[in-house]
Amino acid sequence: MVIVFGTVIGSIILALCSVFGPTPEQKAELDKPRIVSRFEDCEIWIFENKHYVTRCGNHTVTERNYSESCGKGCTRQKVERIENE
Repeated sequence: MVIVFGTVIGSIILALCSVFGPTPEQKAELDKPRIVSRFEDCEIWIFENKHYVTRCGNHTVTERNYSESCGKGCTRQKVERIENE
């Protein structure tokens, strides 16, 4: 009974997410590069809703944060960082 109830609830949640999630147009708009913050001569940009770029004058830092599977029930947080001067 509990498994059936959990399956039904899970199916309803998935259906609601697919119906009420972002439209393709909204997702495309979220994926566009945009400035999320400014401080003095620095700007923080985000693109594809997960990559961050910091620009301070001619210095640029690109950072991507993501999760990586390391086995059953195990995930690690990873960071990719590229600096250009």
